[in-house]
Amino acid sequence: MREDNPKTEFSFASLLTSRNLLFGGMALAVAAVVLFEPGRASSGKPAGAGEKKSAKKTDRLRKQQRRFLVKILVRQSAWTLSAPAEGKKELIRTLRLQLAGEGAHFGSFAGVHRVQKYMILDLLGARPTRDVLKNFSPHEKKSPLYADFVRLYFQNKSLAEDSPLFKAAAGDLARIKQFRLRKENAKAGALEAKLRGEFGILINAGFGLLLFFVIGYPGTMIYLMFKRPAGRFFSSLEKIPQERRRILLEATILELFLLFVVIATARGYLPRELFTLPLNALYMTLGFAIAFAYALRGLGAEKMKVLLFDAPLDRVWKEFIWGFMGFAVIFPLAIVALLLSSFFFGTQTQDGLSAAHPAVFFVKEHTLTIFFMGVVLAPLSEEIVFRAFLYGAFRGYFQPFVSALLNGAVFAMLHPQGLLAMPALLIMGMGFCILREIRPGIVAPVTTHMLVNGLSLSGAYYLMTQ
Repeated sequence: MREDNPKTEFSFASLLTSRNLLFGGMALAVAAVVLFEPGRASSGKPAGAGEKKSAKKTDRLRKQQRRFLVKILVRQSAWTLSAPAEGKKELIRTLRLQLAGEGAHFGSFAGVHRVQKYMILDLLGARPTRDVLKNFSPHEKKSPLYADFVRLYFQNKSLAEDSPLFKAAAGDLARIKQFRLRKENAKAGALEAKLRGEFGILINAGFGLLLFFVIGYPGTMIYLMFKRPAGRFFSSLEKIPQERRRILLEATILELFLLFVVIATARGYLPRELFTLPLNALYMTLGFAIAFAYALRGLGAEKMKVLLFDAPLDRVWKEFIWGFMGFAVIFPLAIVALLLSSFFFGTQTQDGLSAAHPAVFFVKEHTLTIFFMGVVLAPLSEEIVFRAFLYGAFRGYFQPFVSALLNGAVFAMLHPQGLLAMPALLIMGMGFCILREIRPGIVAPVTTHMLVNGLSLSGAYYLMTQ
């Protein structure tokens, strides 16, 4: 990527003006809220009420993750029944190692209740004997799952329809067992076929997504190495008079001040009913609209268009393609960064799930609102504010890499996921900046941002609804 040399000169002479002091104070207020708001970063101090609430939500998501993994194992075991015998033997061996405490490295089974493992073994034809009941701890025997497990699998007695065993993640296996016990083999076979079909869909979807990244990531990187697209952003920025470029930073500060400081202050004085999720989406929209109107008034419609999309409208479709190309590169790199930060800096209470955005905890109860905020509102508003306004302010003084690094750092720090997520967010922020640098507008980074958030929220929704 070829670089343009910024020509904007920085002067200390005009710093102490009322306008500068106003926006400087607003910026300091935003920084104070971000740095001292509970739950944004792990400080090592005793957890406050907000941090404890966040920890409970994370624990809930972690339980949902374990439940989801059990459901995957159940469907895998049903699918294995019609697969080559080697696959079934390997799954049985893995489960037995885990039950014996020798397979701690089989992370997929971590946290799975012992009862459900034996249920999976039973479906695979490795029916447990009564001797396995000795392996259950006194605590496990107090579980409502244990009593119904013994009744159905060892006493061969039917369970009531409201049995907790049916509601467990492996509940479908208990239903198959009860169908077999009642000689309702057709129903048992139909349920097994349903589970196999669901696992087949998961395999196809996972393979398709993996294929997209396997082809898309190296393909995009090879294209960029040979094509070496020139930077376009500075040429667009040069069309904005130098004395007006300060509006880009001011509009960014204004939106952040409205979202972080004004709302944070209002929450301390106004009823909680005024801060429901739909109303928060409204406040986000209003904050962005005010900042956008400020920038539009200062720059003018023509200069704003140059900043957002400096190309003929009939070329928009190319930007969507670039958005998918960016997604194929940025998303895998962000996932790797998150895994590495979790591995090196994570603890028992701070892992990859601790880095989840707070929105994922509401995706089940407020699906439409969360998807609107995450897939439409946030990508559109954040790309305009961060990749048009803030990145434009940085590019007036710095080269593309430094501007992208600063932009990505601000982008990461303003998100509420905490320290573990910062490397991943930094990579995403920088990736979006690079897309904006080499493309004529924000359509490509907006598309990539929508795809990243859409895939993340879809995964969270699927996880939370299991």
